[in-house]
Amino acid sequence: MSPGGDRMRAGSARLRGWHGRLLQIVVLINVLPFLLGTLYSFWRTLWFLLAATAINGTVVEISNDELPALVVAYEPSDGTQIRIQSDGSHAYDDVSVGDTIRVLYDPDSPQTARLDLFLELWLGPIIMAGLSGLICGSIYLIARFLKGSPG
Repeated sequence: MSPGGDRMRAGSARLRGWHGRLLQIVVLINVLPFLLGTLYSFWRTLWFLLAATAINGTVVEISNDELPALVVAYEPSDGTQIRIQSDGSHAYDDVSVGDTIRVLYDPDSPQTARLDLFLELWLGPIIMAGLSGLICGSIYLIARFLKGSPG
């Protein structure tokens, strides 16, 4: 081979190395918010399950929009009645007015509450984890493809 060909290959390898580092930094900047959001979402849900105060609430209303949403009234330790509304879901079709549902609330801020139902607690974190996994998996496949492509 000619010395000029060797220099071109060496220059190409240096460029790919620099380009690869830049790509890694850009990918990290784009993926980090999704991963941090997922971790935060799981942390908040776990906090509600472990640190919040649990109390029984009563379904006082069911909105009949496209998806039924529950309105649940509960009384924290200070005796005031507070209402919380769930996200709409067909999973609540079997719930009736007057049914008892467990409510988790922050003792320092009783208005901050969640219904102790799987969808209310875990749907957000599961969607965030799935989206983060999809993005990370796509980036992994793209990186493998680029690594294996001739340069």
